[in-house]
Amino acid sequence: MKMPEDKCTTALTGEDLEGSKDGCYFYQKLDGENFNWKEEEKGGNPPTAATGEAVPCFVMPLLAAAVGLGSIAGPIMKMMENEGAEPLQVATWRHEISALVMFPFAVYQWFGMKSEARQAAFTWCNFGAVSLCALGLASHFGFWIWSLQNTALTHSLFLCILSPVFVTFFTLIRGGTVQRTELLAVGLGLVGSSILAAGAEVEKDAEFTLLGDLAALAAACGFALYLLCGKNLRGKLPLFVYLWPVNVMVFIYLGAILMLSSELGGVPGGYQLISWTTEGYATRTLILGVGPGVFCHFGYNISMGYVKPLVVSVAMSVVPLLGSIIGWWMGETGSPGLLTVFGGMVTMAATIWLSHASSKQDFCTESEDEEQLLLILVASMTVRSNLNQVIRSPILVDKQQKLPANPTDLRPHWGED
Repeated sequence: MKMPEDKCTTALTGEDLEGSKDGCYFYQKLDGENFNWKEEEKGGNPPTAATGEAVPCFVMPLLAAAVGLGSIAGPIMKMMENEGAEPLQVATWRHEISALVMFPFAVYQWFGMKSEARQAAFTWCNFGAVSLCALGLASHFGFWIWSLQNTALTHSLFLCILSPVFVTFFTLIRGGTVQRTELLAVGLGLVGSSILAAGAEVEKDAEFTLLGDLAALAAACGFALYLLCGKNLRGKLPLFVYLWPVNVMVFIYLGAILMLSSELGGVPGGYQLISWTTEGYATRTLILGVGPGVFCHFGYNISMGYVKPLVVSVAMSVVPLLGSIIGWWMGETGSPGLLTVFGGMVTMAATIWLSHASSKQDFCTESEDEEQLLLILVASMTVRSNLNQVIRSPILVDKQQKLPANPTDLRPHWGED
């Protein structure tokens, strides 16, 4: 059988092996039995950068809008705190509103699922992922609020936005791959975060404490856990079907901590379910619950359907810059300094770099896997074809010595099939 040299050449060069037909992706594949090239259909589009579908164009603007909405939470919570509201109480109110707003969307998506999908959703694996996701988000809010009250603002700000480091660490523990370019982008993001922290105005009455710093570090770890669990759930369940129980559990977690604190005398007046409506905080609580609470996390989780959690985590590092600008405009903090602006620009550059590196790695992984499989099939076909021709090749033999009459005749005479 003659080796199809044109196909061998294109296999090595990677050209002319892929094409489109009737909107489907077709490629040339070797028949394992007869070693014939044939066209087979592969569902979806070819994993090439030319398709432009690796990361849709709306993802990064959506992530930027989510970061912007998340940035208004800090100044509003600071304003409510200055008016006498407990920070942990405000966080509980926020998730209470978020759960109420998400409920009709969750019901709509739930009944839009097939019956088999609804039955498959009730698994211990999904329940554990939702519980861990809620625990991560609740710990992020709880530890961050506690650290703001127990350590210097610079320490709390810097340590709380170290979630990219924990995302990378958790990814490595789970056996995932982190490319060198991604590590460099994370390093650049940490440099920008440190510049942001150095440029932040430190409150005069805040003092450094080890426990406060550890609490801020735990807040960063909790947010990384929330991102990774959300990435896992994003591929199994519709968005609001898992976001709603997550927010309900966060509300329960924070409410339980708040009730325990009130019993111990940590929260004056205790906690009431709808106390945000009776204390003059209704408008700002609704803004927190609908804006940062619903649409912000909607943007985060939609983005995680297309990019890595590491990209979202580094993007969150821009929040201190935008939050300080919004706080300055609202009169809740001083004007941002030069270091704050420069640090935010460095962090945003790291986010763009990390997004590009992650999308490029995802494309290369799929494309290289198919290319390696194709080259293995080409090599196996070549070996088998040559062996068949060697067996069937005529060799000139001397009748007396039973050896080839000419050493050059040891070479097989390749025949044409």
